[in-house]
Amino acid sequence: MTSAGCGDNACSQAAGEDCMSCPQDCVCDGVCQPDGACCAPSCANKQCGSDGCGLSCGDCPSGETCDTWGVCVLDVVCGNKSCQPGETCASCPSDCACPNEQACHQGSCCTPSCENKACGANGCGGVCGTCPTGQACQAGKCVQTAGCGNNTCETGENCQSCAQDCGCGAGESCLNTGVCCAPNCEGKSCGPDACGGFCGVCAPSVTCENGVCKVGCGDGTCDSSEDCDSCPGDCLCDEASELCYQGQCCTIPECPEDAECGAVFGCGTSWSCGQPCLGGMVCVMHKCES
Repeated sequence: MTSAGCGDNACSQAAGEDCMSCPQDCVCDGVCQPDGACCAPSCANKQCGSDGCGLSCGDCPSGETCDTWGVCVLDVVCGNKSCQPGETCASCPSDCACPNEQACHQGSCCTPSCENKACGANGCGGVCGTCPTGQACQAGKCVQTAGCGNNTCETGENCQSCAQDCGCGAGESCLNTGVCCAPNCEGKSCGPDACGGFCGVCAPSVTCENGVCKVGCGDGTCDSSEDCDSCPGDCLCDEASELCYQGQCCTIPECPEDAECGAVFGCGTSWSCGQPCLGGMVCVMHKCES
């Protein structure tokens, strides 16, 4: 509704005028918000994402995604011969292969250490060697254990040094440290199993988050965790009639066919219908009246 003084070329806050109720007096240099406040868009140092006023600072080209800082970054795609952020030697060995002297351990490249060690763990999920029956590994050396083979798991024996006496239970595996471990993959389809192994490996271009394989932005499918703001490449709006506002595609409003003035609101901003009324006339229902 137009305020009583609207059209006098003076923006009177006391009279309740603002850029929404009286755009001809209260000209907004930025974007007029639904509450009548004028919002100044900000796209400084941003290539994409929201401008803070419901509009976009730009879209990223195909193959790139807008990150939380408004910068277009390459999508993580396993198999492009480039080890990108989000890929590891475990999830994408073809891109992130470890050098020959290193091994992949829990997603990171690790250099095994077996200096002066004949047995025991090498620090990278492997072993420096195993001891023969009747001997146990102590401080990296094989030492004789008199009791191994007597069907009693004695002090100094473990599942690594004397498997016949200290065998692990059903469903357990013997770690290189000589400790029996029960893998835990309940509710998990990927990631570590707590015993040095994995519950599964996600397909290329799919990341493992909290034990679940999740398809990332840029796969061409608008998933439930994506929207037109966080992933415009997958969740496209109709360029001819829609804009992305607060993560949702909204229809750009149209002015009445015979509109002379005023504005319509939609997609987080106001859209001018014609020109401001002149000669002391005011805009009433999109018509200039004296």
